[in-house]
Amino acid sequence: MPKFQIITTSGRSYGHGESRWFDMFSTTQTLESYDHEGDYVVLRYSNGIKDAIPEAQVAHIITA
Repeated sequence: MPKFQIITTSGRSYGHGESRWFDMFSTTQTLESYDHEGDYVVLRYSNGIKDAIPEAQVAHIITA
């Protein structure tokens, strides 16, 4: 998948290759890809972790 950046309506940014700490799993994972599933944009991290953002909260998706 090409590089991407997702920006939410609250101003939070998620970028391809960025690391994120997950308290629940006590681990840091890398954002690898995203997909659309129903009314959600699903962020897919290394090690199989997924985070779904309601599509209505996504302001921009930039790809290169």
